[in-house]
Amino acid sequence: MMMIEINPRKTLLFSFIFFIFVEVIICFGLLQEVEHQQNNGSLNNFDHQLRSFVLRQGQEEVIDAMPTQPKPEPPKQKIPHNLIFTYKNNILETGKPVHFFKNVQHTIDEYRSAWGDTEARVVFLDDPACVSNITAVFPELVKYFQRERYGGYKADICRLAFLYLHGGYYFDVDLEVISPFVPDGNVTFVSARDIYNSYFFQAILFTSQGNPIIKESLQKEFDYYERRLRFKDKNAHIGPLTMQMAFDSLPSAEERGGPVVLLNEIALKDDNEHIYPNVTRYSQSWLCNVVVHDEARGNVHFRSRVEGSTHCPFRRGDINR
Repeated sequence: MMMIEINPRKTLLFSFIFFIFVEVIICFGLLQEVEHQQNNGSLNNFDHQLRSFVLRQGQEEVIDAMPTQPKPEPPKQKIPHNLIFTYKNNILETGKPVHFFKNVQHTIDEYRSAWGDTEARVVFLDDPACVSNITAVFPELVKYFQRERYGGYKADICRLAFLYLHGGYYFDVDLEVISPFVPDGNVTFVSARDIYNSYFFQAILFTSQGNPIIKESLQKEFDYYERRLRFKDKNAHIGPLTMQMAFDSLPSAEERGGPVVLLNEIALKDDNEHIYPNVTRYSQSWLCNVVVHDEARGNVHFRSRVEGSTHCPFRRGDINR
């Protein structure tokens, strides 16, 4: 009988080559499966097979072939999408004054578009609604609201009460939106400094619910009516000044409830036509050309007074009055 001599080295080499060949065949098959699964819009089966293959090779750790990263959720806005206005009557119901009605509707349309939220809540605060909100948050102020004869001061108290209870975006009915300003999601307070940098220009006031600055402003308003707070200037703007005092009494971001953005008023005059040249200049009063801008980014967002308001009369022959 013929004896066949087996060379251990050759046998080992042959086994190794055969093993590599088998592995190549398996990998080729898996690649074909990937292509098939991709064509069918799913990699779930392949992922399962690859997990099994890895385990068969004695690996202790299961490796995800196609790891999926969850999409980060957009940051939740600290300032809710409430559009808030005040006037002695609900302009959206009466449609009058016409120029204010058109301006308020323009503000609503611009912000709903900017937010991508066509159903954003609109709140119009007339006197009965104001009393209801003031009663809920600071009942001691109700009597002073009802006694106050100047509409601007009544509006100061009313908007503070609503903003503290609900938060949102407050606009004066005569503030014209040029380009909506939408703050970052973590911002909790937005307003503007007046043209003289003396106090707050509260025609725009965006705040979070329960904002500490608003709470302190309500307290300052109450102190004023209780005669615990006095101003040297008899013509002082009570609301803007009390808010300035409230803001200054809360020096840190933590005390203010979070990040704050302050825009600035600026007058567009004949001698600075190079500044925002694309913004229309009106001729009837320089106050018509006061705008609110984001100085850091170089953007104009609001005109402080729409045509037809107290300090910005209509142009002669204007058919839109």
